Amino acid sequence: MIQIRTRPLAQIAIINTAGFAVFTISIDDHLMVVLGVDAIPITPSPPLKAIRINTGQRYRVAVCRDPNVTSTDVAAPAWIRASMQQSAFPAPSPQPSVLGVLQYGRLTAKPRELPTTDPDTYPLAAVSGWR
Repeated sequence: MIQIRTRPLAQIAIINTAGFAVFTISIDDHLMVVLGVDAIPITPSPPLKAIRINTGQRYRVAVCRDPNVTSTDVAAPAWIRASMQQSAFPAPSPQPSVLGVLQYGRLTAKPRELPTTDPDTYPLAAVSGWR
């Protein structure tokens, strides 16, 4: 679970601790702007719906709600999705994707509520604009 305060923009660090796999990361109804890679500041990327992160890489990203998504609750929780690249392995992984929760507001040990979207209806392969 990632906890951020309710504000238009928040920064988070994404680290791929895998020994071999590349992951694609997205947050439902949010955009990410890459601000740094491996602790090196870069020219900020355009807003992205998803990013690919190689083994051992560390990304610093700014996260904001996607202005093209209409929502009545701007502080609603959202699924964080991490999908492992399957083509690098001889056999498919039994669990190629994992979920987390982006929660707004005060810190709690467990999510106050889960996102209302179905975790299986937003496949990363369908996300346009990812790199």
